[in-house]
Amino acid sequence: MDFTLERSLIFVALATLTLVLAYLYQRRERVQRVRGVWIWPALFILLAAQATFRELPKDPQLLPWLGIAFLIGIPIGIVRGFVFDVREGDKPGEIRLRPTLVSGAIYVLVFYCNEFVHVFKYGDPNLGRFSCAFMVMTAGNSIAVNLTRLLRYRAMTAAKR
Repeated sequence: MDFTLERSLIFVALATLTLVLAYLYQRRERVQRVRGVWIWPALFILLAAQATFRELPKDPQLLPWLGIAFLIGIPIGIVRGFVFDVREGDKPGEIRLRPTLVSGAIYVLVFYCNEFVHVFKYGDPNLGRFSCAFMVMTAGNSIAVNLTRLLRYRAMTAAKR
């Protein structure tokens, strides 16, 4: 790995930016509509599909690694879905999400790993493989976290009936 001063400074700048933006985003409770719970997973699936269609023809050996990346993303998403504080919203069909210290730490850790690879592997011929695997992992994570939140919301509303 190329641990030059320039790359180290870029990583520190990206890590700091990620921490500040994550703090600003994750510190507030937010409302998510139940009918829109599919939007972020769909976006990440499209991005992962685009990356896969770009990288897989060049490297067919990547396919098993993408399966592993997806499977790694699922438990990360499930854990994130359980460590978030999930409550009913003020209106029917709304979920109130309040991040916790653990959910924020998981979020930041995954971003730091991604940034580390992109900064210190920049120019590496395998960077496309890493990026594609991270996108597939993010899709699995997004599906799992939103499904977990939705199931927790459904269980909460069913218990009140």
